[in-house]
Amino acid sequence: MVPHLARCVLATALLVGAAQLRALDIQFSVDANNAPNAEALAGFEQAAQVWESLLSNNVNVYVQIGMSNFGAANSNIIGQAGSEFYVGSYSELRTALIDNSTSVTDAIALAQLPTGSTYTRLINYTADSPTPTSTPWLNTTDSILISGGNARALGLIPNSYYALDAAIEFNTAFAFDYDRSNGIGAQQMDFVGVAIHEIGHALGFNSVGDFLDYNQSTGATTLNGWTAADFASTPLDLFRYSAASIAASNLYNQYITDVSVGTAAQSILIGDLELQMSTGVNYGNGQQASHFLDNLGIGVMDPTASFGEEINITANDLIALDAIGWNLTGNAIPEPSTYGIGLGGLALAVAIGCRKRQKT
Repeated sequence: MVPHLARCVLATALLVGAAQLRALDIQFSVDANNAPNAEALAGFEQAAQVWESLLSNNVNVYVQIGMSNFGAANSNIIGQAGSEFYVGSYSELRTALIDNSTSVTDAIALAQLPTGSTYTRLINYTADSPTPTSTPWLNTTDSILISGGNARALGLIPNSYYALDAAIEFNTAFAFDYDRSNGIGAQQMDFVGVAIHEIGHALGFNSVGDFLDYNQSTGATTLNGWTAADFASTPLDLFRYSAASIAASNLYNQYITDVSVGTAAQSILIGDLELQMSTGVNYGNGQQASHFLDNLGIGVMDPTASFGEEINITANDLIALDAIGWNLTGNAIPEPSTYGIGLGGLALAVAIGCRKRQKT
């Protein structure tokens, strides 16, 4: 057991300058029961190389890969990622973020974090929620939920400790284009782009909101007995806000975030940067909370992809990962004050009506 960190698992899905030495090493192992073909293996390696060229943390991230037919019930899911998560203390995370701070984004993000040992957020759908359980309420906690990949980036898991950080699986029902050099075929999905997206979840692009959404969807009147204490926020959730949480922040003169599930608009706020987010597949806007809001072109962590679409990382993806502990390579490092998107109100999927499919 890794000191100070307890393990748990979260699944997400994707539906239909001066040069620095590359230090991140994404290492794959193959699911023996659902082994990818040679083209897919090469595609995974290409996707890993994209992230390795952009992130400079000197760590290994371990990912199992596979391919299988997801069946008729999941025919709109292109690929999915299941991440290994750890529960640790907020103060330990904040200290690690301070020690790892290297950029303007880091400085801006750290200034938004509570300086004590706890943080406060709006939450709902827990066994201790007020009636109705859908109503967001204020909860203060001292715990954090962090993916294995994100924990490694911050040194919370040593490189000498081997454990899978994520498992990624692709749906063989889709026709994939494995070669992006000549564009993506009109009736094919961008394999490398989808793999880049799924690896993004393994690196830490996720939200506890998906746990809350799933817990409510089980139909148990007691919400399985899980209280707010069982649903720690992820590092990315520490920058997740809504109009209600901003109002509460102003009222109580402290940063109050929002991980509740529902239809109210939520965004990642880092300095002047506002990135609109999805809010839950069952009780939110219809897409997993571990994604940007759909159809806005915000970044590779968009929840859906279209046939013939090449899927690429944007500055917004990089700023989000920079804020939670990843260090960026290269001269052109994006800063929140430069790349802003206006605030409007773990599957990548394809929506049949608009020729898109989900990725998770």
